[in-house]
Amino acid sequence: MKKQYRIGFCVSGKGRLMQSAILNASLIGVEGAKVILDTNSDPEIVTFCSQHNVKYTKLKSPSEEKFHREINEQCLDADLDLLILTFDRIIPISLINNFNGKIINVHPSLLPSFKGTNALNKAANKGVRFAGATIHEIDEHIDSGAIISQCIIPIQKGENAESMGKRLFPYLRSMYLQTIHWYATDRIFTDDLGRIWVKDAVYGEMPISPALELTIPNRR
Repeated sequence: MKKQYRIGFCVSGKGRLMQSAILNASLIGVEGAKVILDTNSDPEIVTFCSQHNVKYTKLKSPSEEKFHREINEQCLDADLDLLILTFDRIIPISLINNFNGKIINVHPSLLPSFKGTNALNKAANKGVRFAGATIHEIDEHIDSGAIISQCIIPIQKGENAESMGKRLFPYLRSMYLQTIHWYATDRIFTDDLGRIWVKDAVYGEMPISPALELTIPNRR
């Protein structure tokens, strides 16, 4: 019998991407999920998880030491195939090592540019002509792991981080769901230089590369 593909979602804020993945679980090949909520996550996520029978836990401690212990316990005991971060916290090295290439992050910039927090603000203030988002593998450094997929938008005159984020989100959402599907269908591989590729994917298309293959419903 085929093993269920189970994902853990570590979520700060509103969790819109996580909710979209759960609503589209059958499309992207996910059969089980657990949500780990940061202390600052939106309370409505608990209602969403309850309505959709998704297991969740909310981390209790803001201190780094206790946070590391909590998140290790929650993730390592959940039998997860992939861990996805939309998270404001730095996760412990022990967790990265235990997942061994199966932990990825969503970052709102075209890495390697604008690492760290407030990436869209940095892009707006720097006056670059394009902004974007990156999904990348996690390593021991901040926003430095191998890139999996990226999406891009042109920046309009007078634009700020908020307006950029609103225009970027639909592309990011589609890329996020597609990337999960590539992992769930075992199409991700790493070359001899440590770069990540998707087997049989089309590269070089705009505004998302690798190009979308799924037809993503126009919903949350």
